[in-house]
Amino acid sequence: MLVDARAAVNGLDAPALMDVGGNVGQAWTRVLHYRYNCDEQFRNCSDEEQFYVANGFGLWQWKHYRHRALMKSALINEIETGNATGKLPCEDSYR
Repeated sequence: MLVDARAAVNGLDAPALMDVGGNVGQAWTRVLHYRYNCDEQFRNCSDEEQFYVANGFGLWQWKHYRHRALMKSALINEIETGNATGKLPCEDSYR
């Protein structure tokens, strides 16, 4: 079976109340499923990335599966108070 690396399909779950963990607690979250390296019928995809996006918080978890086995993941679930700054670390970085 040949796999076309350009064949991809997306799906978006309905909102669900999930425990983000850390100091965030529960948040309404939608999971975006990005499946790629699919066959021509988009039924069998060797890779899937899941993006967990919470209302009022944003991206808090990412997972990458290959052949349904978890390959990598990232978790962002700690909020700190602070102020945004308008300065870039390098003066020429915007050019």
